[in-house]
Amino acid sequence: MFALCRSSAGSGEILLLEERFLKADQGLAQFSQQLEPQTSELRAAQQQAQQASEQAAVSRTQLEGVSQERDALKAGHTQRR
Repeated sequence: MFALCRSSAGSGEILLLEERFLKADQGLAQFSQQLEPQTSELRAAQQQAQQASEQAAVSRTQLEGVSQERDALKAGHTQRR
């Protein structure tokens, strides 16, 4: 009889734990769903930052080329005087 009572108590604890796990799983699923839009926004911002960085590198390269041409023209103009 003692074993039967103890088994029933253990069963109740198991049910309680299962209920807590279910609530925790539901909470995690809800939290995950709430984070999805923010994750998408973050990915979009990262892509924009990457594109801006690449464009800045191209612009910097172009500026360096123009600066070198300018310096070469100045040097050529100065030598002619």
